[in-house]
Amino acid sequence: MVAENLGFVGSIKLTARSCKRAFDVVTATRAGYHMVALAARVLGGGLTDLALPPQRSRDIALELFRAAGAGGMIGGQALDLEAERRDLTRAELEEVHARKTGALIAASCVIGGLAAPDAPAIRIEALREYGRAIGLAFQIADDVLDVTKSAAELGKTPGKADGYATGPAAVVSGQAINPTRVRHSHVFAGPGYPIAHPGIFPHHPDANQFPLEAWLKFDYRAGWGAPEFEEKAGKGTNKVTFPKEWESDVDREEARRIVDENLGLLREKRELRRRVMENGSKIEGPFFRAEPRAGKSLRFNYKVVNTNPGHNLPSGSLGAQPELWLNVALLDPAGKNIWESGYVDSNGDFADLHSLDLAAGRIKRDGQLFNLQSKFLTTNVKGTDREMYLPVNLDADQIPFIRPIAFPISVLNHPPFVRMEQRSLPPLGSRNARYTVPASLVKQPGKYRLAVRMRSRAEPIYFMKFCGATREMEQAMNEWMLDIHPYTVEFEVK
Repeated sequence: MVAENLGFVGSIKLTARSCKRAFDVVTATRAGYHMVALAARVLGGGLTDLALPPQRSRDIALELFRAAGAGGMIGGQALDLEAERRDLTRAELEEVHARKTGALIAASCVIGGLAAPDAPAIRIEALREYGRAIGLAFQIADDVLDVTKSAAELGKTPGKADGYATGPAAVVSGQAINPTRVRHSHVFAGPGYPIAHPGIFPHHPDANQFPLEAWLKFDYRAGWGAPEFEEKAGKGTNKVTFPKEWESDVDREEARRIVDENLGLLREKRELRRRVMENGSKIEGPFFRAEPRAGKSLRFNYKVVNTNPGHNLPSGSLGAQPELWLNVALLDPAGKNIWESGYVDSNGDFADLHSLDLAAGRIKRDGQLFNLQSKFLTTNVKGTDREMYLPVNLDADQIPFIRPIAFPISVLNHPPFVRMEQRSLPPLGSRNARYTVPASLVKQPGKYRLAVRMRSRAEPIYFMKFCGATREMEQAMNEWMLDIHPYTVEFEVK
């Protein structure tokens, strides 16, 4: 708290009890440094009393000082001071909250678990998540008090309506009109996302100085334009042959600035997408159909619920590409993954009949896959309908073609005799995902864990390959894959 209060200027938190106000900045700074050494001495005495194994003692010490150092309280305070000068995204705000005093609260929970010599790693991690949540809640409550309580109660700048971005209503001929106007967010949050080069999208006011063709050659993933990369390039330790458009280090550094700013906006978009998907859905379970016993098949189900009153789940496309599926894994008492459904192939596609790895015989078909992706059903010259990811009928030798009809295909959005195999959940609807784990995999009694998550992606990679997408586009598509409602349940097999 001495270190934290050093950062406050004109704050009601600087009461007569604060070291900085009772003495001075120099004394408060010296006291803060001495307390670090005092904490180490107290810690050493406690570890001696506990008589723990050397490795456990080392883990406890590392946990405490990580939580107090640059990766925890001190680093969090630095971020908090920086945040005074700008608006934060939700993800950045959570990072600030997760540090500071919240980091020490989380560490106290973990250290309690580490003090038990036989505590398994999974329990330690559970304590970490619990402590992180409590620490986050503490910091949120502290910030709320800052703006809702009087000076006699607590707060940094009480009674002030902070948190709004400000900016001009318009800029006319270079002159800002109403420059301090409060700005409200009108972002349209949805499940979709871009896979374009981040120098091209989002639209940046400074990006037009470079042509689109040049942007496509700018390798932002390799770190072009970043200080560390350019330092090595200047020394010749980075053996890179730049295209003509990016031979200038000044241009690369300017492009990196634009890309980094756009990547920050894309991180905000990802968070909004996550909130849309999580607020519009729910997973319940697992529900076991019988008491789990060793040597018996394990049968259970999850209930997937669409909590949105106006849209299907998934929603957002007239086609059959948006993917939403469950990934469920069973871990045995040793922590080994012994069964899984919803796994993906080397391209990132789940193992249904469209998987390219499945067609090549490299993986097995996922016979228990719970998948809400709709499919097109197309008509062939003979035989039954077939699932297809494009609304195109096929002839006998599998060459795609569209049969001529008397009215434009655009009226129906697909050719004749093509229909949709709708799998999405209607508004406020639900569906059970049923699973069976063979008895041969549930061999021994003990504590097992079921992990579940819902996964979302806009387009399957096999579809992108069919359309001639670049490797960069495929990579961007997979990077936007989102895990929704991930959680793990521990249960006993008798």
